[in-house]
Amino acid sequence: MKLLFLLPLFIFSFASFSTSIPQMEEKEEITYSPLFVPKKKEAPREYMTLRVYNSADYISEDPDIIQMFEDYVLEKDNVELEVIYETFDTNETMLSRVETGSATYDLICPSDYMIQRMMRNGMLHPFAFEEEKRNLYTHNDSLEDWPNSYEDYASPYLDEWFSKIEGFLPDGTSSPIGNYAQGYMWGTLGFTYNPTFVDFENRGLTSDEVKVQMSEWVTLLDDHYQGTYQIKDSMRDTYSVALMQSYDAELQTLKDCFEKETWLDGTPYTEQEYAKDVNTIFNNVTRVDEFNALLTRLYGEEAVEETVDSILEKAESSLRILFDHSYGLEVDSGKQDITVGRSGIGIAWSGDAVYSIELGEIEEGVELYYSVPKTGGNIWFDGWVMQDYPGLNQEYAQKFVDFLSRPDIASLNMDYIGYTPFIAGEEILDLVRAWYDARSYAMYVYIDEGDYDNGYHDFLYDEEGNPVFQNGGGLQDVEVDGILYHDVDFGADNMEGSTLDSALVNGEEVSWDTYFASNEWEVTPVDLSYFFEGTVEGDAIIYSDELEEITAPNIYGREETVIVGRGFYAQYPLPEMLSSLAVMEDYGDNNASVLRIWEAVKSDSLEMWVIIMLVIEIALIGGGIGAYFLKKHHSRSLRKTRKEERLAQMKTK
Repeated sequence: MKLLFLLPLFIFSFASFSTSIPQMEEKEEITYSPLFVPKKKEAPREYMTLRVYNSADYISEDPDIIQMFEDYVLEKDNVELEVIYETFDTNETMLSRVETGSATYDLICPSDYMIQRMMRNGMLHPFAFEEEKRNLYTHNDSLEDWPNSYEDYASPYLDEWFSKIEGFLPDGTSSPIGNYAQGYMWGTLGFTYNPTFVDFENRGLTSDEVKVQMSEWVTLLDDHYQGTYQIKDSMRDTYSVALMQSYDAELQTLKDCFEKETWLDGTPYTEQEYAKDVNTIFNNVTRVDEFNALLTRLYGEEAVEETVDSILEKAESSLRILFDHSYGLEVDSGKQDITVGRSGIGIAWSGDAVYSIELGEIEEGVELYYSVPKTGGNIWFDGWVMQDYPGLNQEYAQKFVDFLSRPDIASLNMDYIGYTPFIAGEEILDLVRAWYDARSYAMYVYIDEGDYDNGYHDFLYDEEGNPVFQNGGGLQDVEVDGILYHDVDFGADNMEGSTLDSALVNGEEVSWDTYFASNEWEVTPVDLSYFFEGTVEGDAIIYSDELEEITAPNIYGREETVIVGRGFYAQYPLPEMLSSLAVMEDYGDNNASVLRIWEAVKSDSLEMWVIIMLVIEIALIGGGIGAYFLKKHHSRSLRKTRKEERLAQMKTK
């Protein structure tokens, strides 16, 4: 019918066009019938490059986020952008390459302390915000295509940290590092440990005693743990451990005062004061005056004035004991060594802890734990910075950061590399719940079988990509991607229709607290609002079944109760831990002094273990290479179906 209605219009238009042909030669202005509008020429495509320098294995390759960004730029901006992507092993390697001028980069991803150093050296270009940022976008400034994702979804908690960290500029003035950097990943430094490690049992330690004693940095100095751990071949990380050990008494006193909310003289002691004092101890080598003022408050007239030399002398003493009690240094192998029983404890970044915990459980059948000692620890940030050089491609540098800061992209990145993004938002919270929320495992069918080559470690999804509810069917066989999995648990109850708000058990609505209590399932609700506030709708509560309350003797023989955890604990610190975390600032003029004691301890201790370590490294080199590829395959296969579901959803945006 529509075609019949249009036919007279077509005839009329064609006739009008035909009668106008003889007059065309006499008219300077040519007119066209609506049916014959000439094809508009496409704007010429531009070709550009963006040079990116990042830590190795620190961005998703499956899916390939860099390729996704290049495709997105081509679609939205009609720019054929080539991302030249290179990697470095340490911050120091990166700095050396950039300082020598052998290469320039539009975006670099250093750690917090290195961002401060690069600011002081005048190497960084500030980010543009608001109207200034929009003026940069000469190819496409549409808010629909290029929203301010970083500003919209960066965790407010982490954003506040960035606003508090000051970096000095070449002229001596200071600026929050948030003006020169935008966050990428974050985490803590602590212990990954195996409470059932055979050497602990042989020395009379129970697993509960190990769990409690891992809440103290000074535990590594105890003879029961000698030779059971490796230390990082990283000056800053291992120095920070030695520093916390050296001033353990002061940190314990601050912790006691904070818990009582009262200072030694009976006056109120606030959370803000506690956080400031922990930060002062953590950075005492660059805050000597503040540190001495704190010591005076603690000890009064008995306080002994500290200097940079005396601080470094104490740290060096602890470093020597650490070296003597450990069985060697490691850079990256420690996260595999602990999964196969070569060590019982590893000083670990939280992202590596998550990897070890998953690898140990799935591949080796061992339950590893993670701990940030109660007296305080390092919270670290890796962030994107722009090198200040004449050819800086600032438009696509900032667009790349915003692309990575989209919660859907950040969740893919988190799923692949295991580290925790600076970004919050619904997709990140969904992923955290899929990994760690006991309600998800109570509602949906989960398959956790097989090895890395053909195993399935994810929820079961239907054809539309929705997780399948448990239906009370018990153990059943399920085929996924042509592989048959036996005895998949469809639960004892029909949970269809359940939500995060309430459980629907066989058609009867009950609260989750009641459900878990009636099933004797020990869970702990953890409120992550501190991280997700303002970026999600509803609450950000996770019902974790990983957290354990353990009571056992500490290293001093006194009964103590602590909360211990695993992957969830590593990815998102519990709210009560936050005040005791501190950023380790750049040492500034004291870098050379810290490096001197580090090299001195390394060289003096090397002869005691170097031969053993060389033999071990030679023997395990094949295994190390295998572990590397295992990691890559593990990252690609774990939760594969969920990743594909999110990719399909993204294509519809």
